[in-house]
Amino acid sequence: MAITLKTMKVPIGMRRSYFGKIASEPAGAHPTYSAPISMGEAVKCELSITTASASIYGDDVDLLDVEEFVSAQADVETACDDLDVNAELFGHTVTSDEEESTADDTSAIGAYAYIQHLIKKDKSHVYRGVFFYKASAMPSSEKQNDGTKTDGLDPKMNPVSFKILPDNSGGWRARKEFTTESAAVAWIESKFGVSA
Repeated sequence: MAITLKTMKVPIGMRRSYFGKIASEPAGAHPTYSAPISMGEAVKCELSITTASASIYGDDVDLLDVEEFVSAQADVETACDDLDVNAELFGHTVTSDEEESTADDTSAIGAYAYIQHLIKKDKSHVYRGVFFYKASAMPSSEKQNDGTKTDGLDPKMNPVSFKILPDNSGGWRARKEFTTESAAVAWIESKFGVSA
C-alpha cells in the first residue's frame, strides 16, 4: 500500500473563547454544563501537559517505559478585561456597582473551549474546535498589570491559566475540524449542551 503524501496545514489564528461551569458530573461520563459565557475575543492559548513516567528495569535492561497523562495547563489570553467574566472564573462577587475579591473565593470548575484557525496549502481554511472537558482557573494566574500612558498605547491582554483535568470518563480534550467557523461554533455549543 502506498503512503499518502500529506500537504501543509498550519495554525494561523485563534477565534472565540468560552467558559461554562459544570452542572453535574455523572459517573463514567462527560460532565453537563450550565450556559457558557464568552470570555471575549481570543488572543492566545498555549497548552502544556504534565505526565507521570516510569522506567521498568530487569536483567540490566530497560524493559518498559511508561508515560501517562496527569493534567494540563492552558495559558489563555483574551482582549476582554471584564469584571463579570473574572468573577465567573475566579469566584469573586459582583454586585450592581462593584466587584469584591476575598481570601475565600474559589475558582469555578467548568469547560473551556475555543476555535483554532488553520490554513492549508491550497489556501483553504480549517476551523478546529477545541474543547477541554474539565478546567478551572488558577487563582495565581489572575493579573493586574497597569501602567501610565506614555507617547503610545500599550494595551494589556487579560490572562487566565486553566488547570485541565480528566473528567469521570477519563477524557480531557475533544477536537474536531470544520470548513466554516459557524460549524465549529455549533459543535462547541453541542459539547456544552446549550447555546453559547
